[in-house]
Amino acid sequence: MIQIIIIIGYFLVLFDIVYQIGSQGNRADILPDFIGYLLIFWGAWKYKNGSADFKKFNISLIVAFVYSYVAYILDMYGLMSKMPVMAVTMISAASDMLKVTTIFLLTFALKSFKNPRLDIQSKRLTMVWRVILVCYIAEYVFLNFEEIEIAFFFFSKICAVTVIFYVFTSFDILRSEQKKKIGGKK
Repeated sequence: MIQIIIIIGYFLVLFDIVYQIGSQGNRADILPDFIGYLLIFWGAWKYKNGSADFKKFNISLIVAFVYSYVAYILDMYGLMSKMPVMAVTMISAASDMLKVTTIFLLTFALKSFKNPRLDIQSKRLTMVWRVILVCYIAEYVFLNFEEIEIAFFFFSKICAVTVIFYVFTSFDILRSEQKKKIGGKK
């Protein structure tokens, strides 16, 4: 159940469906990032005593939650539409970097559990977060070249699905390890 909560959280964080509310520039995301970060935090809280890296991961989730909530409110009340384009771009870039940072810190948290299967998962997650980082950076570099920007956007979404898969399997491995430990104590 916990891994499903975390997967739903990452789905909310990595995918956006934004719609316009009225004509004043007010916009809302149907899949709000801040709720996703909250769900990930809730699911990962169980593992907070597993390692110091999980504590860092949880702290990054709190920072990302606050940041994405503020950005959501600014966008919902139309304040982002009144800001200069460069400011909106910087807010968006910072949001994307927080997404990548949480994946990065999750990868290190998984490595801290001494399990060969989790080590394989963390290596795969490391590769995918690097690709997502490159895609996000390329999206901003090629803002004026719409076709290239869209290609990197779609590739980052394919990588997001891959991240969700690896996160699911990683937390499934953690869950099965905990069951083995509990079963061994009886």
